[in-house]
Amino acid sequence: MAAVEEYRGTVVLDEVSGWLRILDDGSVDRTWTGMPEALFLMTPVAPFLTPRDGVTLHDLPGSPSLRLYLPAGGRPRPEKLPVFLHFHGGGFCISHSSWFMYYQFYARLAASLPAVVVSVELPLAPEHRLPAAIDAGYAALLRLRDLARGAAAGPGDTLLGSAADFSRVFLIGDSSGGNLVHQVAARASAESPEFWAPLRVAGGVPLHPGFVRSSRSRSELEQQSDSVFFTLDMLDKFLELGLPEGATKDHPYTCPMGEAAPPLEKVALPPFLVGVAEKDLIRDTNLEYCEAMKKAGKEVEVVMSREVSHSFYLNKFAVDNDPITGQRTDELLLAIKRFSVAPSSRAFNSPTVESSTTATSGKLPSASLPVSEGSPSEGEATPQKRHKRHKLVHASIPEGQAPFVEIPSSEVPSAQASPTQEEPVREETQEQSSE
Repeated sequence: MAAVEEYRGTVVLDEVSGWLRILDDGSVDRTWTGMPEALFLMTPVAPFLTPRDGVTLHDLPGSPSLRLYLPAGGRPRPEKLPVFLHFHGGGFCISHSSWFMYYQFYARLAASLPAVVVSVELPLAPEHRLPAAIDAGYAALLRLRDLARGAAAGPGDTLLGSAADFSRVFLIGDSSGGNLVHQVAARASAESPEFWAPLRVAGGVPLHPGFVRSSRSRSELEQQSDSVFFTLDMLDKFLELGLPEGATKDHPYTCPMGEAAPPLEKVALPPFLVGVAEKDLIRDTNLEYCEAMKKAGKEVEVVMSREVSHSFYLNKFAVDNDPITGQRTDELLLAIKRFSVAPSSRAFNSPTVESSTTATSGKLPSASLPVSEGSPSEGEATPQKRHKRHKLVHASIPEGQAPFVEIPSSEVPSAQASPTQEEPVREETQEQSSE
């Protein structure tokens, strides 16, 4: 518990520095008191109908409220677009789907793929502890199903229904929103295909998900956070406030690969693309989750972003001014694009089977070893040979750690990419081409 201090005439009982204060009257103050230079990332972006940054932006009221990104193409589209149902981050306690940090990335995602992005306004803890945010994410998926069946309640719903291919719905989430990707997909899998038809969840994209354990991982102990947006203090306090009363980090909501969670072998999940950052404090538990998914026979791809930290792609200042952050963001967008266009007949209602796409002949980056640079060790496959053996896509994964596929710079989506440009063909391995 933080030291009690006077804050605007009200006693502050607890706080997460810069982000959140719990007051003695039970209210929560989320006024940003950190570096003023970061405030623009938390500024709400109002909806607009005149195309900007390749999209139009619409708010769909309801329970939960949704924010809709529609690509602003200059010509009629012959086909409907995949849908990305987005769950924002914030440790279950802060942030909002309207914030600029999300707008700048998801507008670019919508325009460059192109795709429809639907961002969910999530309830926040401690006023609304988990599973409240999971319930909201699931309700949003049900709302998409109803729209797929023609139940449009307003102009925004009509726009969404006319543009969306509901047979290609992807769940995507940043940080704690990545936890929701897993939980919503798992909950949805309990229902039959007929319950969801014509909607189909085609995949999940948890980006730097908030998967942790009560005991510190090696990366938590050794990595130094270089961002005010993610520190160990934030991690500990937000989860204390966000998880059910009395729960520890070993709860299934934050440790789906742990002993307290349902066995992953018994949870039907769609194909997953998991984003991991090399300098993330929770890198090792992210990799542990990927390895557990692989061992459970799940179809998992990993995009490892080298030399960057937690949710780097949401920091617009760094994306624009730091060449490494900008390049890793480009690579992440391309990995998501390739994942969304890859043919797959599996969805959350499909039976769980062992898949060659889960790198069963290889090994994910080791959570117990430091990242190394340099040439492959003796006996290790070269990148070209690895490419032929594995189907995992790793964007800029550290040399000597795991198989990867180099992303040609000519294929990286530009920040000004046209929403109608031709999509690059997903590279195939020998295994893929022989299927």
